[in-house]
Amino acid sequence: MKKTIALLFVLTCVGSVFADAESHKATAEKLVSLVAPKEVFMESFSAVFDSQVAQFKQMGIDQAKIDKIMAASKEFAKTIADDPTLNTEMVKLYQETYTEAEMKELLAFYKTPIGKKTLEVLPMLTKKSAMIGQQVSMKHQAAFQAKVQAIMMGQ
Repeated sequence: MKKTIALLFVLTCVGSVFADAESHKATAEKLVSLVAPKEVFMESFSAVFDSQVAQFKQMGIDQAKIDKIMAASKEFAKTIADDPTLNTEMVKLYQETYTEAEMKELLAFYKTPIGKKTLEVLPMLTKKSAMIGQQVSMKHQAAFQAKVQAIMMGQ
């Protein structure tokens, strides 16, 4: 009888842990679908790649080629966004990063007016941040290249 009770207790605990894990995963899936939908990924990818356009122009690449490169980059981004591995790995990342309770707090936040605004402006902020970073890095690029060249020359 004791063995039966102990076995039932263990099975109940295992079932509870499994249910908690499934609940955690379901919450992560909700959060990922809200904060990282395909459209946001596409916009973010495009934002980062757009910062490269200025470099292409500085390199003397003509606009027709730049347009083709941009089209190819959008197709590449869509391929990535449509790959189910992206969503699966994002869900795992959120599960590893946040507890279920924390994710529920985030979901509640994103339903508030400032949370909704955050979701709306984040792609634009990402794009502008990438452009600012690109501009600032270009400002210091020559000095960095000189240092790297000096190191390579053994100086």
